[in-house]
Amino acid sequence: MAITPDYVNSLEQPTENFLCPLSANIYKIDFHSFKIRAIEEGSERVLFEVKKDPDEEPPLDDSADDSVRSIRYHFGPSFLDFTNIGTTLEFTVGEHPLHNFRMIERHYFRNVLVRSYDFSMPFVIPHTNNTWEVIY
Repeated sequence: MAITPDYVNSLEQPTENFLCPLSANIYKIDFHSFKIRAIEEGSERVLFEVKKDPDEEPPLDDSADDSVRSIRYHFGPSFLDFTNIGTTLEFTVGEHPLHNFRMIERHYFRNVLVRSYDFSMPFVIPHTNNTWEVIY
Protein backbone atom coordinates (compact mmCIF):
# COMPACT_ATOMS: atom_id res chain seq x y z
CA MET A 1 0.00 0.00 0.00
CA ALA A 2 1.30 3.45 -0.91
CA ILE A 3 1.51 5.93 1.94
CA THR A 4 -0.10 9.07 0.55
CA PRO A 5 -1.30 12.29 2.22
CA ASP A 6 -4.90 11.17 1.56
CA TYR A 7 -4.22 7.89 3.36
CA VAL A 8 -2.63 9.67 6.34
CA ASN A 9 -5.52 12.14 6.54
CA SER A 10 -7.96 9.21 6.56
CA LEU A 11 -6.47 7.64 9.71
CA GLU A 12 -8.95 7.72 12.57
CA GLN A 13 -6.57 6.53 15.29
CA PRO A 14 -2.81 6.35 15.85
CA THR A 15 -0.90 3.64 14.01
CA GLU A 16 1.01 0.96 15.89
CA ASN A 17 4.24 1.69 14.00
CA PHE A 18 5.76 4.32 11.76
CA LEU A 19 4.32 4.30 8.25
CA CYS A 20 7.68 4.56 6.45
CA PRO A 21 11.08 3.02 7.17
CA LEU A 22 14.04 5.33 7.83
CA SER A 23 15.47 4.34 4.45
CA ALA A 24 12.55 6.13 2.75
CA ASN A 25 14.09 9.46 3.80
CA ILE A 26 15.80 10.04 0.44
CA TYR A 27 15.90 13.82 1.02
CA LYS A 28 17.90 13.32 4.22
CA ILE A 29 15.53 15.46 6.28
CA ASP A 30 16.97 15.59 9.78
CA PHE A 31 15.06 17.14 12.70
CA HIS A 32 17.34 18.97 15.16
CA SER A 33 15.06 20.61 17.70
CA PHE A 34 11.46 21.00 18.71
CA LYS A 35 9.97 23.51 21.14
CA ILE A 36 6.43 24.02 22.45
CA ARG A 37 5.53 27.22 24.23
CA ALA A 38 2.50 28.98 25.66
CA ILE A 39 2.03 32.41 24.13
CA GLU A 40 0.31 35.08 26.17
CA GLU A 41 -0.02 38.77 25.36
CA GLY A 42 3.50 40.19 25.57
CA SER A 43 5.15 37.01 26.87
CA GLU A 44 5.76 33.34 26.24
CA ARG A 45 6.65 30.37 28.41
CA VAL A 46 8.56 27.34 27.15
CA LEU A 47 6.61 24.20 28.06
CA PHE A 48 8.81 21.62 26.33
CA GLU A 49 12.05 21.68 24.37
CA VAL A 50 14.28 18.98 22.98
CA LYS A 51 17.48 19.38 20.97
CA LYS A 52 19.56 16.80 19.19
CA ASP A 53 23.25 16.51 20.02
CA PRO A 54 24.96 18.42 17.16
CA ASP A 55 27.64 15.71 16.89
CA GLU A 56 25.07 12.91 16.54
CA GLU A 57 24.76 11.46 13.05
CA PRO A 58 21.23 10.73 11.78
CA PRO A 59 20.29 7.04 11.66
CA LEU A 60 20.64 5.78 8.11
CA ASP A 61 19.30 2.26 8.20
CA ASP A 62 16.11 0.56 9.22
CA SER A 63 17.74 -1.36 12.08
CA ALA A 64 17.62 1.71 14.35
CA ASP A 65 15.12 1.58 17.19
CA ASP A 66 11.98 3.70 16.61
CA SER A 67 12.85 5.76 19.68
CA VAL A 68 15.40 7.68 17.54
CA ARG A 69 12.49 9.39 15.79
CA SER A 70 10.03 9.74 18.64
CA ILE A 71 9.50 12.28 21.38
CA ARG A 72 7.02 11.99 24.20
CA TYR A 73 5.66 14.67 26.45
CA HIS A 74 2.78 15.07 28.87
CA PHE A 75 1.39 18.43 29.96
CA GLY A 76 -1.61 17.52 32.08
CA PRO A 77 -5.06 19.12 32.04
CA SER A 78 -3.78 22.66 32.72
CA PHE A 79 -2.40 22.68 29.16
CA LEU A 80 -5.96 23.21 27.95
CA ASP A 81 -6.08 26.56 29.75
CA PHE A 82 -3.59 28.16 27.34
CA THR A 83 -5.16 30.30 24.63
CA ASN A 84 -2.29 30.16 22.14
CA ILE A 85 0.42 27.55 21.65
CA GLY A 86 3.48 27.98 19.46
CA THR A 87 5.77 25.27 18.12
CA THR A 88 9.18 25.67 16.52
CA LEU A 89 10.78 22.87 14.53
CA GLU A 90 14.35 23.08 13.24
CA PHE A 91 15.51 20.73 10.49
CA THR A 92 18.10 20.31 7.76
CA VAL A 93 17.76 18.97 4.24
CA GLY A 94 20.33 16.96 2.27
CA GLU A 95 21.55 17.41 -1.30
CA HIS A 96 18.18 17.22 -3.09
CA PRO A 97 15.71 20.12 -3.29
CA LEU A 98 12.33 19.48 -1.67
CA HIS A 99 9.26 20.47 -3.65
CA ASN A 100 5.87 20.66 -1.93
CA PHE A 101 7.18 19.45 1.43
CA ARG A 102 4.19 18.46 3.51
CA MET A 103 3.81 17.64 7.19
CA ILE A 104 0.58 16.23 8.52
CA GLU A 105 0.07 16.56 12.25
CA ARG A 106 -2.71 14.59 13.92
CA HIS A 107 -3.62 14.77 17.60
CA TYR A 108 -5.46 11.92 19.29
CA PHE A 109 -6.91 11.52 22.75
CA ARG A 110 -7.72 7.98 23.84
CA ASN A 111 -7.38 6.86 20.20
CA VAL A 112 -9.90 9.42 18.97
CA LEU A 113 -8.81 12.11 16.51
CA VAL A 114 -9.36 15.52 18.11
CA ARG A 115 -7.40 17.78 15.73
CA SER A 116 -5.61 17.52 12.41
CA TYR A 117 -3.29 20.02 10.72
CA ASP A 118 -1.86 19.80 7.22
CA PHE A 119 1.09 22.09 6.50
CA SER A 120 2.99 22.52 3.25
CA MET A 121 6.11 24.35 2.20
CA PRO A 122 6.38 24.92 -1.58
CA PHE A 123 10.16 24.61 -1.77
CA VAL A 124 13.10 23.86 0.52
CA ILE A 125 16.62 24.62 -0.71
CA PRO A 126 19.11 21.72 -0.50
CA HIS A 127 21.84 21.81 2.16
CA THR A 128 19.93 24.28 4.35
CA ASN A 129 19.04 24.71 8.01
CA ASN A 130 15.35 25.59 8.33
CA THR A 131 12.93 26.73 11.00
CA TRP A 132 9.22 26.01 10.80
CA GLU A 133 7.08 27.90 13.28
CA VAL A 134 3.35 27.46 13.85
CA ILE A 135 1.03 29.34 16.18
CA TYR A 136 -2.13 27.46 17.18
